[in-house]
Amino acid sequence: NQDNIVQDALQSRKVIMPSSEPITELNDNLYGALELKNEILFRKLQDFAEMIIACIRTGKAQFAVSAMLDDSSAKEKAAGVWLAYKNDLEGANVWYTLNKKKFASTGPLIINAQDNIHPNIIGSLASKLTKHDKVVLIIAHLSNESIKFSLRCRTEMVNIKDIIQRIFKEIDGEYGGDNLNIGGTFSRSDEEKFISMAQTALQQASFEERIS
Repeated sequence: NQDNIVQDALQSRKVIMPSSEPITELNDNLYGALELKNEILFRKLQDFAEMIIACIRTGKAQFAVSAMLDDSSAKEKAAGVWLAYKNDLEGANVWYTLNKKKFASTGPLIINAQDNIHPNIIGSLASKLTKHDKVVLIIAHLSNESIKFSLRCRTEMVNIKDIIQRIFKEIDGEYGGDNLNIGGTFSRSDEEKFISMAQTALQQASFEERIS
């Protein structure tokens, strides 16, 4: 499990603690403090992990792979991708904070960001928002008249994969994921239909989860 992986990493001495204090508990504070030995651009292990996510979600996974192989040039390119991704995510957080009253709901949180949020970061934003809402759906416009969606859920009582499968029987598009994280794309011409079907299905599922 995750704790065993961290313990193995510490024993390898490739991952270190900045403090010499003994480790008494493996928790989020410890994970956030872990550092990579002899690393400059991505000193903190958490930063390195975020860089990998940023490269994957922006279609530049090759930079992350080469960076993991200690390619200094790739690390610089990956750092640039990571910083741009962080800026986009910060901008998305600001936009949502200013507009969250529009999307307030007692059920699932559904955000139609349209062109206001870069589509590459909707997954990260949805994951962050699930700390407060059990089910979060964000959609954003792509440049090719398509729409990208990201659906996150932190309860297995709501089967989001089944819901998306049923929706995509009615519209054309692509999707993939599991019952906690799922995303995909569809035509912008189906935007209203997708939102309406998702809202109805997710609200019903959330209601059933609350009374079960």
